[in-house]
Amino acid sequence: MSGSVENLRNIALVGGQGMGKTSLAEAILFQAKIVSRMGSVEQGSTVSDYDAVEKERRFSVNPSLFSLSWQDRKINVIDCPGFPDFIEKTIPVLRVVESALFVISPLSEGGGETQKLRQYVLRERVPCCVFVNKLDEAKVDLRALVNDIEKKFGLPCVPLQIPLIQDGNLAGVVDLIRLKGALYEKGKSSEIEVPEGVSETEEYRRKLLETVAETDDALIEKYLEEEDLEEGEIKKGLRDGFARRAFVPLVCGSATGSVGIDLLLDLMAEFFPSPLSKSPVKGSSPREEGEVERKIDPGEALSVFVFQALSETHLGEMNVFKVFSGTLSSGSTVHNSSKGKEEKIGQLYLLQGSSRSEISEISAGDIGAVAKLRNTDTADTFSQKNKPIVFAPLDFSESASSLALKPKQEKDEQKMSTALARLVKVDPLLKVSVDRESGQTILSGTGEVHLEVAIERLRRDFNVEVETAEPQIPYRETILVASEAQGRHKKQSGGRGQYGDVWLRIKPLPRGEGIEFVNKIKGGVVPSRFIPAVKKGVTKATKKG
Repeated sequence: MSGSVENLRNIALVGGQGMGKTSLAEAILFQAKIVSRMGSVEQGSTVSDYDAVEKERRFSVNPSLFSLSWQDRKINVIDCPGFPDFIEKTIPVLRVVESALFVISPLSEGGGETQKLRQYVLRERVPCCVFVNKLDEAKVDLRALVNDIEKKFGLPCVPLQIPLIQDGNLAGVVDLIRLKGALYEKGKSSEIEVPEGVSETEEYRRKLLETVAETDDALIEKYLEEEDLEEGEIKKGLRDGFARRAFVPLVCGSATGSVGIDLLLDLMAEFFPSPLSKSPVKGSSPREEGEVERKIDPGEALSVFVFQALSETHLGEMNVFKVFSGTLSSGSTVHNSSKGKEEKIGQLYLLQGSSRSEISEISAGDIGAVAKLRNTDTADTFSQKNKPIVFAPLDFSESASSLALKPKQEKDEQKMSTALARLVKVDPLLKVSVDRESGQTILSGTGEVHLEVAIERLRRDFNVEVETAEPQIPYRETILVASEAQGRHKKQSGGRGQYGDVWLRIKPLPRGEGIEFVNKIKGGVVPSRFIPAVKKGVTKATKKG
């Protein structure tokens, strides 16, 4: 496997819940001989979903990184969550990849999460290829699907493969680039000529040629003259057009049936863009106004973006990062330009789901992890102190659900606070606050399941049991009309007596003007030393209503 930037691929695996992303990840790892047998989501034995919560709930909670070698390319794939409460964790991933593989299924159109994921991909301007999964379980109306993709992505959709059906079942795929068929039996493929009667072959081959030709004036001229292109010309047009987001390629197959997985890997290696497609990357300078650029090159000044944090039982917190430029080495000291502090880099790791392997350095374009950093959070940037750069912060939506927490045992109050702080550090979608009026500790997140998972982590990882309640709502009265009240004080117990008679008058002010306290005592009939206490009492009363 070549170590050059050009031979790297960083790909986000995205899609709504139930589309089969994690099963596809297993099929890819099995095809690449990284695992000896395919794991199962139902059995909790996949490489991507290794967390105890993910195994129990049978869906992804965190993005999971794995790598493989194919056609002398190193391919980093990040399997992203599809459950609605966790899809925003895809946003940081899209910052560090050069392409996305969007998994869909004819069994489900997908809910709002599919629409949001598509918006994230379009917003980050990430080239996107669609994989139609589960074709061994349901048929697909290809023409309607292509039209739907074009409408929703706002780009031409180009099928590179179409299903090959025999006796009503998925038997393989037709490769429209090479005009060959691939039959699959027990995960192994054999090449055949395209069978007669595959009616859509000619139609979508022509669409492929036309779309590819439009990427280059010379190709357009040749296609208009000869109505055909050579295989090398098709491949070059696909590479260039995909990297420029000129179209959305479509491929198909079955993850659990291992249909089309080898062809998918061929496409990833040959057509998906390398990190060089995003060169140079842009950020800001913490010292002066204006943009700063870095070429994606190991010889450039260092720039690293931290896009994820993990909590490891034995290592503590780990930060997952991408090196955009330069080389990050174990034992080095870097400048956290987001915080203006120095950070000592310990042992570096490459990740394979829950497994990790030590490595001495990670160069431009590649992704890795490091443990036990003191001053680093998700979305921080590392650089050289004399050549600082800061990449744009991450933007997440406001929290949608909140719960008030208190420990079941009072002695665990500090323990709970410490545990919540650690949870928030590894999950940027969680927020913790203390209500000033009620004194309640409030945990906020993207939804009920998100909060359930966080509370489960408190119990499992930190041995903190909590009680939950709805946050108290601080209702307040307001003054609508002028009013007044009289207060009298009389005390006689020998000697000089005490007597006081004061009035407090209130009236409304325009909304938003706050409180105005006016002292109208004249002649010192009430000693001035008592006035601040009255004002303090009035202010305190208005806070509660």
